[in-house]
Amino acid sequence: LRDVRADDCVERQVADAVHDGEQPRGAFGVARSPVVFVGARRSGQDQRAHVAAMLEAAAPVAACAPRPTLRVMCAARMHAWVVEHPGPVDGGPLARVERDVPEPAASQVRVRVRVCGVCRTDLHVSEGDLPPHRPHVTPGHEVIGTVDQLGPDARRWRVGDRVGIPWLAQTCGVCAFCTSGRENLCIAPLFTGWDLDGGYAEYALVEEAYAYAVPETFGDEEAAPLLCAGIIGYRALQRANLPEGGRLGIYG
Repeated sequence: LRDVRADDCVERQVADAVHDGEQPRGAFGVARSPVVFVGARRSGQDQRAHVAAMLEAAAPVAACAPRPTLRVMCAARMHAWVVEHPGPVDGGPLARVERDVPEPAASQVRVRVRVCGVCRTDLHVSEGDLPPHRPHVTPGHEVIGTVDQLGPDARRWRVGDRVGIPWLAQTCGVCAFCTSGRENLCIAPLFTGWDLDGGYAEYALVEEAYAYAVPETFGDEEAAPLLCAGIIGYRALQRANLPEGGRLGIYG
């Protein structure tokens, strides 16, 4: 049985037992009853106890019958904020919804969000100054979290790595800017929290090449703003040709 943490997704539908066409068996060859949970609201310990109690319902079977595999299918759910009605913040443009936990595609990783900062651009998207590029998009592009699942062919990160998800989510890789090391000026980019769902959720997806390693010297809250303002400031420092000991002023 897969152990599903109850606090991962509130009001989740937990499981259906799939038994390959016949009754699943326990350790002693005794047939067990199929188990179905819907809308479970139990702690992990209570849930495991409930599973054990349900599986103890036994029926006699032939001792020589084959032993099938019991698989528990989990329809994982999460909470997220989405832009429902773009407009002034006082009017409540965001709505808290429940949706499926996303599955990473090829070259993507899934991140369990620990912290997400609030940027002025998030307000622009929420208030409609930047019209959302997709309906019910989840804002947030200063994301710190932990990799919890790898997509097919994703090899740059390992499960458990702490990473950051920035504003720039994807570039074309073929325009003059991308091929000259200036992909921040790409003519066909995608942005986190505008084109793609961002970090105002329990989980988020990111292309593995666009995630950042986060040094352990920074706490989650300290690191989050570096994924936007920090990157901009660092680029300004690089572009300024500042002499050693010089001073750089940044505004925005």
